Amino acid sequence: MNSGYKLNIIDHSVMCELQEGKIVSNTIQWLAHGPNCGVMTYEGYMVNGCSYHTKSRDDDRTVQNSGTMLVATTMQVSSAKDKNPVIGDMSFYGIIEDIWEVSYNTFNTVLFKCKCVENKTDPVDLRWSVVLMPPQKDILYKCANDELGDMLSHYPPVSKWNSTSDIDENGDTYTRVDCEGTWVTT
Repeated sequence: MNSGYKLNIIDHSVMCELQEGKIVSNTIQWLAHGPNCGVMTYEGYMVNGCSYHTKSRDDDRTVQNSGTMLVATTMQVSSAKDKNPVIGDMSFYGIIEDIWEVSYNTFNTVLFKCKCVENKTDPVDLRWSVVLMPPQKDILYKCANDELGDMLSHYPPVSKWNSTSDIDENGDTYTRVDCEGTWVTT
């Protein structure tokens, strides 16, 4: 069954719902018509302040930003004979190959075509497979309710700090005077 036939069935189903007087959202109606034939492609794209890049763009750069991770709730079984499946979160990793912006006339949506990443053998212990996840970046959300925004804070702890007795009161210091601070000693 080709995709054009599937779209016709969806479009027909939506039209039947409308003829019966049922309420169908505008978004569903436009989705049923299918996307425009022209698709914009990008090597990089910003979504809610986060930038995403394709693998081909990252190949020429020092900083890589084409990796993705999806956490999905899924049924997990240990073998084909397992009679006690467990529902739980599972992480899937991938690399962005293409970024497409698809138009449905009244709205656009961005699609990321990703290639699944297979776990690699750990060079230290061949019995393990590993995919490294980088630390999460701080993101300032534009939709925050306060003036500073919602910020995810996960800074590494200060490893060493001079005690207050080590500071020369008469010498030059490099301190900010435009805000209050708190001395922290460890």
